[in-house]
Amino acid sequence: MSALVEGTLPAELRSAIVSLCSRKVLPSLALVNREFQLLAEKSLYSAIVIRTFNKQIGSLETLSESPSRALFVKFLSVEFYRQDKGSDVAVIEWLIKALPFMRNLKDFRIKMRHDLKSYVDDLNDALCAGYFQLITLFVEYYFDLPRIAEKHKGLDILATYGADGPEMPFALSSSSRDQPLIAVGLNRIGNRSFYNRLVMVPELLSVDQARDFDVLLQSYFETDAMQSVKAVIDRVVDVCIYLRGAPSQEGFSTFMRCIARAFTGICEVELHVKSGLLHREWCLGDVTDWPLAGYEIWNWNVEDEEGVESNRMFVGSRADLTDWIRV
Repeated sequence: MSALVEGTLPAELRSAIVSLCSRKVLPSLALVNREFQLLAEKSLYSAIVIRTFNKQIGSLETLSESPSRALFVKFLSVEFYRQDKGSDVAVIEWLIKALPFMRNLKDFRIKMRHDLKSYVDDLNDALCAGYFQLITLFVEYYFDLPRIAEKHKGLDILATYGADGPEMPFALSSSSRDQPLIAVGLNRIGNRSFYNRLVMVPELLSVDQARDFDVLLQSYFETDAMQSVKAVIDRVVDVCIYLRGAPSQEGFSTFMRCIARAFTGICEVELHVKSGLLHREWCLGDVTDWPLAGYEIWNWNVEDEEGVESNRMFVGSRADLTDWIRV
């Protein structure tokens, strides 16, 4: 016991002890000595989940006042309840204050309400100030997506809550970012407790991302800490795909095969294709391995100021789509 208190245990053994402790035990372990305090806080603050509906918010206040502890944060999830529980303004202000200290933050997810939009500019500035470099980001669709994507060069996935149309694809595909990116819009058909409609921009994917898209998306969804509405890959029934440029036939076919593997319950696929690319030779190719679902093909007018105008050119089954392509 004296070795434990005096801090004479080997570093490997101290780390092993910390790894065996639950989050409830770690605060007590931090009181043993300075060495255990450092290890316990590093583990305790590495992943922070804030939920206003059960007032699980205290750690964010601590981080806003403690830059040394904020340095430990690698994963941060902030979820606001559909009604203000009386602490929402304090939570958002603590968040804005704490973000500059989180130099090692890699995964940030925030689900907001519309009445908190007045804080979005401050959050955009914090995200783009260079305090950290994110790999994963889940935010509302009304954040400054092009600016964020350009600042975070190592970003692998950018998922947007509430993105059900071309606004997210239009914003990202017109940005100056030159690194590959998994861009996904999350939305719901009906009052579900999970997202069942996705918006995607496959032209931003690398070859490797297109090939392993189903595996990658599953891994990002599995680490989702939101409770009110979950990201569950096998609940997706509707996929909307936007194409501003013509991808290679091989690359797009690989991506569509991943879609078929990932979303086994899919019912409908919408393809929105830039005006001028919608001709039979463009790159649809063989659709045999595509999801067995209903299809809609839309002529996407990206010259529109907001990129929102589309005209539907085809609707039918996968078999009908094969015949339509060959005409």
